[in-house]
Amino acid sequence: MALTLRAIAACIVGIALAGCTSAPSAPDDAIARQKAYFADLAEHAESNGASDTQITALRDAAASGELTTETVTELYGPLFDCFAALGGKGEIFDEVTVAPGIVVPDYRVGFSEEADTAGGSGLDDQITACKDRYVEFVWQALYMQPKAVDARNAQMMAALPAIRECLDSIDVALSADPTPDEVANAVSTGVSLGTKCYSPVEADSS
Repeated sequence: MALTLRAIAACIVGIALAGCTSAPSAPDDAIARQKAYFADLAEHAESNGASDTQITALRDAAASGELTTETVTELYGPLFDCFAALGGKGEIFDEVTVAPGIVVPDYRVGFSEEADTAGGSGLDDQITACKDRYVEFVWQALYMQPKAVDARNAQMMAALPAIRECLDSIDVALSADPTPDEVANAVSTGVSLGTKCYSPVEADSS
């Protein structure tokens, strides 16, 4: 069994394209919006059983307005220890683009056939518990921080002429001057009709 953050990310990107493209209400200043978002998420993480390392990472981000690559990498140590206790081995092996211009280290975890068998049907739940405790809130923050949302929105709106042409071809209406949320909702409607009118273009992280 092998899992990566890239697989987890797919569901978060799916949520964003379903219409959750707007960052939470916060001050107009970009850094202030970042700080407010991280502070709120730190409180949420603390009340939902996140590790001290995750909470500290989010509070540090709330103070500075940034989640750094170094911070993310440091969180993998306790995560990999949790996997090891289940008989698995985690390792950093690649990078993943969470939004245009935001690239962070990816990881994978593998379990031997013996560990997989010994863990039985409960192993997936135990893996999820490790991720929730040690990285999941920070991973959410990477994707949904205001500057990531803004970057994805800007990339999508830059493709608006092609998106509109595609939506017109399947009779999905879009206003003359749509917001990012309206575009995302229209794209989601197109997907439900069997046509994908927009796919984010990942930057080369090599």
